[in-house]
Amino acid sequence: MIFSADEWRGSQPCFLLTVEFAGVVYRFSSFPISISSVDGDLQFEGGLEDFELEESTGFLGVDTQANSLSTSVVFDGLDLLEMWRKGFSLEGVPGELGYVLVKDGALLHSWEDRIVLIKGMIQAPVFSDPQEPVGFCAFSLEQMPWDSMQSDSVLEPLTKIT
Repeated sequence: MIFSADEWRGSQPCFLLTVEFAGVVYRFSSFPISISSVDGDLQFEGGLEDFELEESTGFLGVDTQANSLSTSVVFDGLDLLEMWRKGFSLEGVPGELGYVLVKDGALLHSWEDRIVLIKGMIQAPVFSDPQEPVGFCAFSLEQMPWDSMQSDSVLEPLTKIT
């Protein structure tokens, strides 16, 4: 699914990051937002500020690190070091980055209509930094090369960038 030019005009994207860790789905977003879903409203509390998304394509072979997200978030109320000591690691945990559009304070899409930019697994989590809150974690979310068809693009596939 690609959003139309009319949907984009005057709209602001709200990026949504979900991480499924130790049986709980954690939801981060560009700003606090409630999104309707067939399973009920989903609350995203914010906390997703700076991130770097790298997408690339090639004519030859597969680059296993071509599609990745680098970011940091704070898992509120979660001591990641204590979880790690109990055997719960963020390494290999599934995650997804997507977005919806907001225009004049109104959400234009439901959870099911979001655009998924990358879906993959957390790699190289860094936590327990004494300069950061207890739940702070910096990590990469890397799309597995065999899952490249699970994500959408920001632009239509035949768009020419000049």
